[in-house]
Amino acid sequence: MSTKLRCILCCCSAFLPHGASTSLDDNGSADEATSLSKSKSKSIHTDFDRSGFYLLLKIPRSSTIPEIKKAYKKQSLLLHPDKLAQRNITLTPKMQADFIKMKAGYDVLLDPQKRKLYDACGEKVMKAIDDPMSIDRMEIMKNFSNSSKKDRSKIFAIFVLIIGGGLLPFILLCLRADNDVSGHYLTLLTPLWMLDFVILCYHVRMLTMGVIKPPEGYEGEWVDPLPMKGKIFAAFKFACFLAFEIVTFMTLDNVINKTTTNYFLVLLPLYLWEVLNLYTNKKIGGMNVASVEEVEETLGKSFSEMTQDEIQEIEKMYDMLRPEGDEELTIARMRQSSGVRGFQFGILRLIVEILTAVNLNLMSSNSSFSWWLVFLPCWLAIGAVCTSTCYFSCNNRLTLAMLNELDEKKMEKDKNDLEKGYGSTEHLPTVTDSKIDYENKDYENLNDEEKEVFKLQMTNDIQQNQLSCCGSLLLLIPLCVACGRFNGGDYSSLWIIFPLLFAGGVILCCFGCCIFGASEEMAAHQEEEIKRMEREGKGYVPPNEEGLPSAVFGSGYNTGAAAAPSPIVNDDGIRVTPSTPVPHTDILGIHSIDVVTAPDPRISTESNDLD
Repeated sequence: MSTKLRCILCCCSAFLPHGASTSLDDNGSADEATSLSKSKSKSIHTDFDRSGFYLLLKIPRSSTIPEIKKAYKKQSLLLHPDKLAQRNITLTPKMQADFIKMKAGYDVLLDPQKRKLYDACGEKVMKAIDDPMSIDRMEIMKNFSNSSKKDRSKIFAIFVLIIGGGLLPFILLCLRADNDVSGHYLTLLTPLWMLDFVILCYHVRMLTMGVIKPPEGYEGEWVDPLPMKGKIFAAFKFACFLAFEIVTFMTLDNVINKTTTNYFLVLLPLYLWEVLNLYTNKKIGGMNVASVEEVEETLGKSFSEMTQDEIQEIEKMYDMLRPEGDEELTIARMRQSSGVRGFQFGILRLIVEILTAVNLNLMSSNSSFSWWLVFLPCWLAIGAVCTSTCYFSCNNRLTLAMLNELDEKKMEKDKNDLEKGYGSTEHLPTVTDSKIDYENKDYENLNDEEKEVFKLQMTNDIQQNQLSCCGSLLLLIPLCVACGRFNGGDYSSLWIIFPLLFAGGVILCCFGCCIFGASEEMAAHQEEEIKRMEREGKGYVPPNEEGLPSAVFGSGYNTGAAAAPSPIVNDDGIRVTPSTPVPHTDILGIHSIDVVTAPDPRISTESNDLD
């Protein structure tokens, strides 16, 4: 077992099934795994998760490779579909499932590394490592609720290291600025350089990977999901920010003379980093994203009435074209919105950074202006955000209250008309406000389901506006404290990062309560709730063998980039093989998935294994 895998399993042992172990070394044998299983877990006949492959092949854990091959051929003669057909035995679903599982177990046991992992952790953990999409989150929660305090402490320690490691450089920087600690900035900020080294190793690793080749047996046009151009661009952005950190701290340590240096040159790597971010956000924010329904409504005809050439022309006009409600379309719209916001905030940061360089240069010549003026764009932007979000939030609340009142009046009138025995002859007041228009229809013309969707959208808009306003006000606090400190305020610089320290403490407390407060009763209650939702046909659906949700989702239109298909069950109850997802890249490099039908490779109609 590799060191990296051993470390991951050790840290995440709270989520593993009870009895899974990671104490095997690279020289461990199957005999050691057997003794480990007997001492720490159940017997081979009761611990099926770590013994099922051996039971299907009817061999002990200590079996050698030749013994495994011999046992597989013997069992294949009994279970292979062709051999069953030759003996006029009807193939049942159980026989088919046993043969598939036996074939999978044979492949695992022939691979020494996979066998070692299977013996130590079981089939479920091994599948989760090979295919993370096959993880059942309900089972993970159940394992976690049954885990020991020691295993939970590992998870909590990871969160402490992440949050503490992220806040430590800021704390050291503030202490050094207040002269509470001595030493050079370059030496004190060793935790920051350690983090930068990890990120640098990641970029070097990505660059040395080269071009990703298509999987073995792949047919069709292959597009590298991690193109070299994108990896070089990301590495260059990080190099710019790393250069900014080094030059800045060298200036603070007076390695670069503070009095004679031009701060525009000191901040030049930061300006370049901001420009690269602006380019990225502009590209993302400028994506042309639309739903199939919107395009059909604009063109006045459906895709089924169009020719293939017309559909291809429409696809070229859009970077993302999916049915309404598609998950990829929702993600693309969120990315587009975040790109627009990122571009706006990038412009704001760039202006403040230019004003900062101007003021620092003036300070070198003993003439400067107030830092409150340097951050004037921030005050204007925060004021604009708070004002606009409050206005739209109040307006949406009034509109929502009016709509609820109209619905109540309509329900009361319908009830009175029903009691009198005749239908409604009067109309409620027409809602003509442009904000109540829903897909070019007035509110009163919507059905009940559309009204609920519309109200839910308005409620989400209100919540988003409130979050934006609260976030802007939270940003205002450290900016004001920083401006006061830069202007000679007589208080500790730690007050500048106090909101971050407070938030980090609250997050750690919440994580601690969730991690150490989870109990088996809570997991059982949630499992019952999920089963109830499953019976009602909604909510959580566990993954199947392929790691896909077992529910059948409508595929909608296949406009050249449909989402990965779900397994389908036909009228006879036989499961149809899902199609194989094939990645491709849209116009602006947005990775999508086409669908290519493929046969099921797990059951072969040939008997090559028996020769």
